Amino acid sequence: MCLILTTLAAIVCSLLYKVNKSFSTAKVLAFMYSCAAIMWTVDCSFAKLKGEDFFDLSFEDLLLGLIVVGFAIFAVTIVNPYNLQIAAEFKSPYISGVAACQMLVTLVQDYIPKAVLIPEKNSMGIYLIQMILHYQPYD
Repeated sequence: MCLILTTLAAIVCSLLYKVNKSFSTAKVLAFMYSCAAIMWTVDCSFAKLKGEDFFDLSFEDLLLGLIVVGFAIFAVTIVNPYNLQIAAEFKSPYISGVAACQMLVTLVQDYIPKAVLIPEKNSMGIYLIQMILHYQPYD
């Protein structure tokens, strides 16, 4: 499953970069996922040589693939609605879920009140949606 998920992630990120060249996060992620897919292709090839199945469809391998794809990087891209150009980007592989929620809520409440948030539907995106729905600001 790791091979399948990283290959799909590499294809999606490559297409995103082809559509919008200024979306540099997609270029980095496409490269990263492509390298991971190559690594797992070699791993699957050696497994096949040992007599095992080429694709490991176990639950543990699925979880590993989801973790690699889902927690690669946290990024926020702000797009100008008038010209559809990227106005700002924030990228961090180190930000916590709580800090990301606080940052997004503050950004929308204080700076972009008519913003539309479109989180990815991965483990971090679902977590952020739940955190934002139950957000209680610190006073």
